[in-house]
Amino acid sequence: MPLPITTVKTSRANLDPGSAPGSPSLGRSGSSVSGGTLQLHGFTAETCLKLLEAGALDDSLIEAEYKSMRARFPNILPTSRNTDCIKSKRSYLRRGLLETLREGQDYIVNNYDTLVTTLSSVITKLVDACDVTADAARCATRDAASAAAAVQRQGCGDLLHDAGNPPPPPLEAPVSKCELNLNQFEVGQFLDLCDFSDHNGNRSVAYYGTLPYTYGRFKHEPAPYPEGPVFDSIFASLRTIDPDISKESYSCLVTYYENGNSMIPLHHDDEPCIVEDSTIYTVCLGATRVLKVSNISGPFQELHIPLEHGDVYSMTRASQNIWRHGIDREPLVKDPRISLTLRKMRTPPADEKQQIPPIAKPSTRRLPERPQPTTDDLPAPPRTERILLLADSLYNRTPQHVLNTIPSHMVVCRPHYRLTEIFGFEPDFKNNSMVVLSCGINDLSRYNETAESLASKVCDRLARSCELNPRTKFIFNSLTLTADQGWLNSELTSFNNTMFELSLNVPNLYYFDSHGLISREFRRSRRDDVYEIGGNGIHLSLAVRKLVSRELMSALGALCGARGDRFRPSEWLHNAASGRQPSCGRGGRRFNYN
Repeated sequence: MPLPITTVKTSRANLDPGSAPGSPSLGRSGSSVSGGTLQLHGFTAETCLKLLEAGALDDSLIEAEYKSMRARFPNILPTSRNTDCIKSKRSYLRRGLLETLREGQDYIVNNYDTLVTTLSSVITKLVDACDVTADAARCATRDAASAAAAVQRQGCGDLLHDAGNPPPPPLEAPVSKCELNLNQFEVGQFLDLCDFSDHNGNRSVAYYGTLPYTYGRFKHEPAPYPEGPVFDSIFASLRTIDPDISKESYSCLVTYYENGNSMIPLHHDDEPCIVEDSTIYTVCLGATRVLKVSNISGPFQELHIPLEHGDVYSMTRASQNIWRHGIDREPLVKDPRISLTLRKMRTPPADEKQQIPPIAKPSTRRLPERPQPTTDDLPAPPRTERILLLADSLYNRTPQHVLNTIPSHMVVCRPHYRLTEIFGFEPDFKNNSMVVLSCGINDLSRYNETAESLASKVCDRLARSCELNPRTKFIFNSLTLTADQGWLNSELTSFNNTMFELSLNVPNLYYFDSHGLISREFRRSRRDDVYEIGGNGIHLSLAVRKLVSRELMSALGALCGARGDRFRPSEWLHNAASGRQPSCGRGGRRFNYN
């Protein structure tokens, strides 16, 4: 509700001292209305009251203003026939103006909290912006000084930290729209022609090609292209921009989006069965949808590209190593869409498949004798951005919509199975607001590491990375103990304790006790509720992975400053500001099965 405004008829000369030379000024001289053409002006109740008290309103203006005020306050001002005296009307008019001012004051008082909250929010954002600028300047100065010192100590120029150099230019967008347009084709043609018997989430797909195509958990067997002129015409049109395209060398995945509720999460077309130096083409038909593209390394970028009926766009296979693409849900879109994605296929050599050694047997291990740690050994406990998640099987099968729940943050999950190899991502740590490390069990179970040797290879270098990237928060996800491997549990417990102690001494390193979380929530569960047999070993069950993923995203959201019931400080997240002991630390508590 805005402050009330009343309308009076008066001379502008009496209100604006500078409008007519020599004219009297209301409030300073208190003189009455002087000559001049009377016009209609709008003033606040406060100005009108001043005019009234200064005698600047004649009888006709008072009469007109009284009738206007009477309509607003019928209970305060009597009718004109009951008030013939102009003096009484002047008195009642004054009373109505005062009541109008009181309403305005009540409005301000009643909305005081809202005004204060709004001002506080603005001030907070300004302060945060100043702090960020100051912190960035301090970090740049500190990193440049550290790098210069390193160069002086070691005599090599390649150790200079990027903070002392100009920022790298933005990466070139991976999507190129082709000049070719295929708007002569319609969605209905493919609904009649293709067999959409396969369903991938909320999309239906049909696959054609001479070689199989496997991505994620889905595999399409070779299938001949439908007979007829439709696909022949499409391939003939595409050959005008790339003569290499043919039905023999390129496969085609036809995807049907029924409406705006059909979507595809961010993903890479980086399967080994796609020829490395080839180009991927996509034909878009039907409803306009927006292609979202974001990078997983380098300074974070996110692009939104509208795809209209008939558009043809291309991406290189090499760009898929850096960029992800997807189509978000758009509930307002009611029309269907068809996409035809053509990829140049090959049969990957067998040696390209990742070979993971089996879990070592206790008889092949020679573990050093060392005393069990005691509680006394623990030291005294003293926002568009990207989160890099280097994860083994615990998170790398978690759907993107579960991970991407933190406002203004994109979670990029990079499947990674060895903790000793995380430093291959070290140059990119500075481009992420957080780095989550969820791997290490394979180092101990399959690659002949002990807790002691693994700690010697990881801890000092991780602490150094934390120091060189003070604006990045590092989160180590604790290694989960197994059900049967007693020797392995001993190593896991020891390494978890080492990482927990490290988090107490490194300000931007956090320890997430996922094992403690699982132990409490599944303490009376059967073994089958916690573990499941996978393709290359025993893994945590889907229910366990869901629990840990939700709790981790909630904790990271709170750490980012996100608000809402979904994000809260977690009792399972520890660092130098938290003195709690991890539940799988001293004593190595394991799951209790019925």
